[in-house]
Amino acid sequence: MKNVSVKKINTYDQSAVDDTIKYIIDNIGGIEKFVKRNTTVFLKANLVNAMSPNKGGTTHPSVIVAIAKLCKSVGATVIVGDGCAGPNSKRYVNNIYKKCGYLEMEKVHDIQLNRDLSYSIINYDGAVVKSIPVLNAILNTDTIINVAKFKSHKYTGFTGACKNMYGAIPGLVKMRWHQHFPNVDSFALALHDIHGALDKIPLHIMDGIIGMEGEGPIDGTPINVGVVMASTCYSTLDQICIKIIDRDPNDFPTLKDHIHECKIIGDDITDIINPNFNCCSPMQQFKVVPNPVARAVFNRMVKTVTSKKTNPK
Repeated sequence: MKNVSVKKINTYDQSAVDDTIKYIIDNIGGIEKFVKRNTTVFLKANLVNAMSPNKGGTTHPSVIVAIAKLCKSVGATVIVGDGCAGPNSKRYVNNIYKKCGYLEMEKVHDIQLNRDLSYSIINYDGAVVKSIPVLNAILNTDTIINVAKFKSHKYTGFTGACKNMYGAIPGLVKMRWHQHFPNVDSFALALHDIHGALDKIPLHIMDGIIGMEGEGPIDGTPINVGVVMASTCYSTLDQICIKIIDRDPNDFPTLKDHIHECKIIGDDITDIINPNFNCCSPMQQFKVVPNPVARAVFNRMVKTVTSKKTNPK
């Protein structure tokens, strides 16, 4: 039996979010269960694009602040970041941080944002993956907390805790993976392999206060979902998200074969179930750049970027 801790909330007011995050984590053992003194914690946010947090496409900074406060309260060092989907440059990443409201968070709350964009190749004998490029900032921390966003996705139907760890792979390197796994089922297996390889993610948190429906992950419409959730199991957390949008989890490639018996701890979600949530249907095949000429240019760009990797660990 897997537990998912749930609290309904309709505001990003920092004080309210602080109380709510503490509540959902306390319900499954408290922050001390997941974070130890004198360790380093990487808060893996969803920072898919340079966009206002009010658009519902990125993890809201107030959620990150609340988690960081709890981690720091037990004597841990906190680093926040993501392998943002774009050029692997500090200028690009700083613009992401600025537009998503993270630079202000860094200044006001003294929370370190990751600017180490180097990565290493780790070996992992997964279902479809044998090696994975991962940001060194993630590899070099003691604990990862996966802080996902509740939103639709035009490739996988829904992006949640499972797909959020795709951001462990840096920048444009992720696009190469889309080419290696061009159908949605193989891509879903690759996502599960990432979770299998990164065995230091004890806690998964979902920012579902404002989500995104429609053409996610960046071109959709913000929608009030009104919930935050936490679990020790990423697929169970996503399973409850799919319950909230009143869909069958078997329809989503990242969930089929990963459905667990689970129990909701905390608030009843009955009154926030939304069968009208506009969720994309997963694509069976996808190409990152459909035009062949543009794709050739793109491939050369990705090859140049990926050739600059660090030595394997």
